[in-house]
Amino acid sequence: MLGTGIASAQENVNPDATPSTIDGGITVPIDIEKNALGTPVGQRELPEIHREISTNQLTGANPLVRDVSDRYDSSVFRGNVVQPNAVVPVNICGNAIAAGGNAGVETTCSQSVAQPDAVLTDGSNGSLAGNVVAVGLAVPAQVTGNAIAVLGNAYANTSADQSASTGGDITTSGERSTLSGNIAAVQGALPIQVTNNAVGGGGNAYTDSDASNSAESLGSLKTDGDNSSGGGNVVGVPLAPIAAVNGNGIAGAGNADSVAKNSATADAGTTRTGINGIPSWTQTSGDPATLAGNVVQPQLAGPVSVDDNAVAGAANSTATSSTVNDAEAGGFTSTTGEGSTLSGNLADAPVALPVSGGGNAVSAIGNTAAQHSNDVTAKAGDGTYTNGDDSVLGANTVTAAPAGAVDVCGDAVAGAGNAAALCDNDVTSETGGYNGTTGNDSVGSGNIGQVPVVVPGEVYGAAASIVGTPTSTTEEHKSITSGGTPNSQDDNGTVSSNIVTAPTAVGAQAFGDAAALVGNPNTDTASDTTLTAGGPSNATGHHGSASGNIVQVPTSNPAQVFGDTVVAVGNGSSNVDSTLESTSGGDATSDGAAGAIAGNVVSAPEATALEVFGNAVGAGSNVESDAANHYSSISGGDVTTTGDRGSLSGNGVAAQAAAPVQVFADTVTGAANGYSNTFGDTTVIAGGDSTSSGKDASLAGNLVTVPVNAVPTVFGEPISAAGISKTTSDSTLLSQAGGDTDTTGNGGALTAHDIPVPVEAAAQVYDVPVEVLGEATALVYTNTTQVTGEDADAVRAADVARGVDLPVGVDSLLGATEVPSLTNLNRLPVGSEMLSTLPVNQLPDTDQLSGVELPTQGLDLPAGDLSLPTDELGLPEERSFGGTLPLVGGNFGFTPVVQGLLPLTPAGRSLPTVPAAPVAVPATLPVVVPVVPVAQPRALGTPALPALPTTSLSGLKLDATGDALKAADGERSLPTAPALAGLDTRSLFGNLEDTIQMPRI
Repeated sequence: MLGTGIASAQENVNPDATPSTIDGGITVPIDIEKNALGTPVGQRELPEIHREISTNQLTGANPLVRDVSDRYDSSVFRGNVVQPNAVVPVNICGNAIAAGGNAGVETTCSQSVAQPDAVLTDGSNGSLAGNVVAVGLAVPAQVTGNAIAVLGNAYANTSADQSASTGGDITTSGERSTLSGNIAAVQGALPIQVTNNAVGGGGNAYTDSDASNSAESLGSLKTDGDNSSGGGNVVGVPLAPIAAVNGNGIAGAGNADSVAKNSATADAGTTRTGINGIPSWTQTSGDPATLAGNVVQPQLAGPVSVDDNAVAGAANSTATSSTVNDAEAGGFTSTTGEGSTLSGNLADAPVALPVSGGGNAVSAIGNTAAQHSNDVTAKAGDGTYTNGDDSVLGANTVTAAPAGAVDVCGDAVAGAGNAAALCDNDVTSETGGYNGTTGNDSVGSGNIGQVPVVVPGEVYGAAASIVGTPTSTTEEHKSITSGGTPNSQDDNGTVSSNIVTAPTAVGAQAFGDAAALVGNPNTDTASDTTLTAGGPSNATGHHGSASGNIVQVPTSNPAQVFGDTVVAVGNGSSNVDSTLESTSGGDATSDGAAGAIAGNVVSAPEATALEVFGNAVGAGSNVESDAANHYSSISGGDVTTTGDRGSLSGNGVAAQAAAPVQVFADTVTGAANGYSNTFGDTTVIAGGDSTSSGKDASLAGNLVTVPVNAVPTVFGEPISAAGISKTTSDSTLLSQAGGDTDTTGNGGALTAHDIPVPVEAAAQVYDVPVEVLGEATALVYTNTTQVTGEDADAVRAADVARGVDLPVGVDSLLGATEVPSLTNLNRLPVGSEMLSTLPVNQLPDTDQLSGVELPTQGLDLPAGDLSLPTDELGLPEERSFGGTLPLVGGNFGFTPVVQGLLPLTPAGRSLPTVPAAPVAVPATLPVVVPVVPVAQPRALGTPALPALPTTSLSGLKLDATGDALKAADGERSLPTAPALAGLDTRSLFGNLEDTIQMPRI
């Protein structure tokens, strides 16, 4: 054993010989040295201890056990190996403890232990042979550079390094065997640090030290189960956490100061050169075989650290430190189940979760200052690949790959004192990668189930006090990535190469907020966060049955609360610049040509912007918030599928939902002065274009898209009661759901149809100053764009939603002489013209009436000249119509009717005058039903109008330059809302459908 001085009987053993059945053990080298203790009678050096605790003499290192194992391995143990191996070095060095006297130490400390445990065996052509159970743990524990003052002064200046390594490649085989060549391995690298802390109890403590620690449990896992039954399976568990408490300054009734540099690395299961020159961690196979070559691999990477904090009770403390942590577990995995049954399957669960609490300053009664630099990387797992061609239930992959980060950094909290925190936080968290599989000519093979998740959860850059002055300056850069592209290829497969994926981007971030009961909180924060969950989905089910289908549900919903200032009594300010880019999933592409139930795509992307930022709230105080927001939330992408020459193939169903929800730039004061200044640039996109093809097919190439778009935001609202509130906001918002749709094809009646059903609503409230014995002013600039589905006019004004306009200023359902204002029907094509070009509000020229039949309900009109004699009927010279037009049965269209003049019956009764619809403010029914130029049967199912409350703000417009609500007609009043709660939509729209028909031209 290198570097440990351990005598080992294995040193003279042939490395190519069959290993011992029971080998390995636990080794605990202990080094305690160079520690100082301060006493009332002076400083004393603590005793040194150098010893090793080991179990090697009970296992493979014992010559007697080795001799028995070697003698009976081949005949009795069949090459099976059980090898637990752990190396746990302990280094306690360079610490100073003042207990009734002063203590000081200046030294260097070093400890290094290597205990390799590679395994080489073989179970081919055997039964219950060549199986390996191995545990390789490297757990270095380091306690160095600490200064602890109880009664006296303690000082430490220590430089320490420690390393521990174990593991090695594990190689076996289960070829042409039964229950052989299987591997179960735990590879753990777990460094532990308690270093460079200053603790002042009844005295002063100071440390100026550095410490580094590394742990490795390396090695690839290689086997195969070809032509076997239950052979070549692998369970791999690489673990790479880091536990650290470093560089903290903690003062109870004294002073504590820490200046420190700390670093730790953990590598578990990773390989330096890979397998056969390929950077792989696990490699096996199971073709042709039964229950062979399967892989199960949970993987964990993540430092957990409490670093560089300054905490004071009734004293003073400082912490000026830096931390670098790097953890990596697992790697690329490949297997195959070609020509097999229940073989080559993968279950993958990589987890990366770095947790850090650093650079915080907390004072109860005292002064604290923390200055912290944190650089963290956590990576678990990598890509996977398996082959299930010509197999049954083979080469399927299931992956759950959460990647997160939890940080409490740069927060300043003052009870009745001063607290100053400075944090520079740089975090990278990554799990999984590409997932590839095939299922050609197979049954139930090559399918992929994938759930990539990114989850940040953190509070940083906050300043808060009860009675005090907290100050925070924080900068964070964070990147979290989970999973990658799922790719499954299949020709001639049955229930094969399908993909189900749910990429999820969520999380909660609170940063750069200032709050005080009585005090002066101030914060200055810059944040840059990138979240990526999953990637584009690719599947092929060419000439397959129930193959190559994709179901994807990507969501992007990260939430942020930042740049808000809330102070009861005092002065507070926040200055924040935030950038967030969140991406979930991607394009979905499938090919189901010449297939049956193949190549279909169901996509339901959803994206939001959940934010509260840049608000200032004060009572008896001065509050200010200055926030800049750059936010992008994107889920899903384009959908492309093909079902040519197929049956129930190549169809696309997409429900895309975009809903930015934001509250920002609001200023609320009571006997206080408040100012909010924000800049916002927000993009929320759910889904994209949809394209399908169904040439020479049946029930194929259809598209049904339901883009849903809503913008509920409240911003730029100054509210003052006996105070002054000022708001300045410049906001740009793009909310997009879905995109263009296009389908081509021919075949059966239900082939190549494009059915879009867009749903849209706008509910922005802004620039409404409220004054109660105070002054409230707002300067708001906003540019909001909603794009819903195949929106021809992408720059359509935000207050013109897609839908059917209904009157708002009524208190009941439409009467007998009232009609809805169907303004959006003006784009309906009628023959070769648009409806808006038809003469519906004036008499047409006689040349235009050629071929037009006017239903007159019993009126005899003279033949020939269709002009109406004005001398008999008393028409006004201008021959115009007043009011609006009633609906007349027939096809979609309108028939001009002269107000009260045309007789309806022989009795001479006339039509009542049709008044103008009392439209105070145009409201929008947030449903658009696709209308083609033929009568639509009710069976298509008009979406039901939701029940609305008695009072509705539908159609409300807010004046961005004035101080009161304005209706659409310019009147400075609130519009009257209809009582629509009991609206019978089936009756209303059923009658509408029955009476509106297309004109005959």
